[in-house]
Amino acid sequence: MRITRRQLAKAYVQLSDTFSEGELAQAVASLLLRLKRGREAHFLAQDIAGEFSQAKGVAVAQIKSARALTSAAKKLLVGFLKEQSGLATTSIVWAVDSDMLGGARVETPTHIYDMSVHAKLDQLVKQSR
Repeated sequence: MRITRRQLAKAYVQLSDTFSEGELAQAVASLLLRLKRGREAHFLAQDIAGEFSQAKGVAVAQIKSARALTSAAKKLLVGFLKEQSGLATTSIVWAVDSDMLGGARVETPTHIYDMSVHAKLDQLVKQSR
């Protein structure tokens, strides 16, 4: 019987109170390689983030911007994330993407909020058709 990524993600979250993050990550990586499912690692990480968010009540996100954000901009984006998720606690990975023209992109396990200049330009092109 094949174990699903969702089952692995749920097990990871359940075991997170008992084992360190490093121990769990190593065990899961080893399991994926043994099962010849290494290509699923990125998707499993997203599944784990989603399960962790639900189980622990933490809004997990990666926020990308064209350049380093000011404290005020970060505060606005954290407020936006809390409002959208309905969760009071956040765990955010901040990233600078030099390929972006401007704006920000908020990626959660279940949603993508694209407020980048590229997304706005795409919207304008689609509306003009």
